[in-house]
Amino acid sequence: MDKKLTRRERDFKRHRSEIMDVAEKLFEEVDYHETTMDKIAERSEFSKGSLYNYFENKEILFFEILNEKTEIFKKGITERINEAQTIESKLNALIEFHLDFFSKNIGFFKITQREKYNLPSYTKKKIMNSLREKYFEHIAEICSIIKLDKQKTEEESILIASAISGMLNGLITRNFLYEEKIEVERIKIFAKNKILKLLE
Repeated sequence: MDKKLTRRERDFKRHRSEIMDVAEKLFEEVDYHETTMDKIAERSEFSKGSLYNYFENKEILFFEILNEKTEIFKKGITERINEAQTIESKLNALIEFHLDFFSKNIGFFKITQREKYNLPSYTKKKIMNSLREKYFEHIAEICSIIKLDKQKTEEESILIASAISGMLNGLITRNFLYEEKIEVERIKIFAKNKILKLLE
């Protein structure tokens, strides 16, 4: 059980969250490189000095937003999968949450895809390591669904899980890149039909 936070700890957590929300909006509105700690301080109504009590620099702030989003994604996926009972319903829950989550956060993840190679080497390494770790955790979670089909081998489960993850990420990336977006509900229908065929 988590210990009860003090008022100071609650205030710190709330202020940190407010700064992250403002920074995320600025990254989307004016681009990562044009966003400065000065602009974040001004928009969030904190002094620049106060801002540094929460985040050492812009790169760390960017990483923390990304890290928080991937944690929310991981928790949400796990909850949805655990609520479902059958392989099909678990996969459908995964597809629904995956596509909804990335569609709602498309602006930030578009920036992440564009900027992750342009960040300072230390931050880039942290981001790449974090994304790699989350990717393998995600594949393992999908594998746990596939393995409910006792006829699938370990190798088949890994290949199917990788194909599912690749398809969902590819469909979302398509909407990153093209001005003309495909409705998420249409993507969901397509993904569910194709992904269930992988289990045949």
